[in-house]
Amino acid sequence: MLGPPPYPRLSSSWPVVGKSASSDHDFPKFSIKEMHRHIMKFIVADDQAISVVECPEFCQLLCLLCQDIKDSDIPHSIKFWQIIINAWDEYFTAIKCDLAAAQG
Repeated sequence: MLGPPPYPRLSSSWPVVGKSASSDHDFPKFSIKEMHRHIMKFIVADDQAISVVECPEFCQLLCLLCQDIKDSDIPHSIKFWQIIINAWDEYFTAIKCDLAAAQG
């Protein structure tokens, strides 16, 4: 669910402000599920508090970026807690399978 590891902090692979992000990175088509996945990645990769989704300014930012979403499309922190735990469980299971298949 998380996808590949986040970009390194000091890498030239970061999108540059004012430059088309799609020219550097392939972003999936917008969907509510994809928005949730990217918010979860932001929370985990940047060590944000899960409660950031309760911040009115954060919700306003999301609504500004995609004016078709409603407040109800932005889950509360309890739902994001569940999304993060589910993603962790998927990663943990994948790592266990990789380790079981490793020679050594």
